[in-house]
Amino acid sequence: MCVQSQILPSISREDELPMTMQVGMVGSDGIVLASDTKWTENHAASGSSVRQDWSSPKIDLDPTRKVAVACAKDMRKGVQIARAILAELSSDHWENPQPKLEEIAASRSSPHSPFEAECLIGLACPSPRLFHLACGCSGGPPLCTQIQDRRAAGDALNSALFWHMRYYKVMPVRKLIRLAAQIIVDAAEISSGGIGGLKIAYTKGPGFRFLPDEETREVEAEARKRGSQIEKLLLAI
Repeated sequence: MCVQSQILPSISREDELPMTMQVGMVGSDGIVLASDTKWTENHAASGSSVRQDWSSPKIDLDPTRKVAVACAKDMRKGVQIARAILAELSSDHWENPQPKLEEIAASRSSPHSPFEAECLIGLACPSPRLFHLACGCSGGPPLCTQIQDRRAAGDALNSALFWHMRYYKVMPVRKLIRLAAQIIVDAAEISSGGIGGLKIAYTKGPGFRFLPDEETREVEAEARKRGSQIEKLLLAI
């Protein structure tokens, strides 16, 4: 099976871990994955480093649209693992995907070249489920965990995570999309140098789809407006 990924390779130096913000949420009727879209690459030029930023999705779907993957931390390794998941996680593994996901990650790992990456994986079949795959995060082998509620990936210290800690509860996907957008948009306000843009994938019917660009711009604008309204309420401006 040939997979043509939308995820692009990122950093040119393995010791750089560009910030990103991603969140996965389990709803009453499906799964939501949301991510920023800002990529950064540093080029060596005349003895100095030149930074280049661009926008591209960090969430990708397999050809069946039954599997969605987002990657964070070491984006070079994360992209490799994400692409392998999309190519190798077949319908034979969907019922119990964790052993296969850990196997895929382990096959791309080496004790001689340590790295730290994580993936959020959504499965649409046989029922909507969310998984977190950690690679090198604890010094041990890759570990895949099923998430029953919500999980963030990337910039774990970003205070925008308050939104899902405070307001997440099991609710329809359409409502969770608004909450996820608020997290990503506010994360970019806090860490604009490394985080920006918005892309959302969610389950609808038997598979995943991306929120259309026009709707994405709408929920992004609504999130910015809510942020301004909360500031005015909080500070009595």
